[in-house]
Amino acid sequence: MNKISKKIAKVKRVWLQFRMLTIRDGWNIAKYLNKRSVFQHFGKNCYYAPIILPAKHELVCLNYNAVISAGAVVTKDIEVNSVVAGVPEKIISSYNEVKDKVLKYSGILCKKGYTSDAWVSELTEVESLQHNTNKG
Repeated sequence: MNKISKKIAKVKRVWLQFRMLTIRDGWNIAKYLNKRSVFQHFGKNCYYAPIILPAKHELVCLNYNAVISAGAVVTKDIEVNSVVAGVPEKIISSYNEVKDKVLKYSGILCKKGYTSDAWVSELTEVESLQHNTNKG
């Protein structure tokens, strides 16, 4: 690779990083990265929250139903139906477990009248309400 093509590749990478900062939503970042063919393979239903691309992003495969949490550094392929976090990334849960938890707690929040993002204290209150209803 000559100097000019290295500089072009660097400018493209900087532009991708900047663009990822401006999107601010993991689902839309995933769509953008997929449209730009940034990764070797990008499956359906991916959520990409990190604002940093892997060093060798063109060699990484993100399989379908993959959730990459904010701050995670992707160094290898992401398995199907997995949620990863950490540096380097580790599987912390499955996609279906997280989906079930979100649906469970969002239903409780909707019943209480919350229609937007809830504060941590409100979610803690909901969790304690859930435990109390299970006891009685």
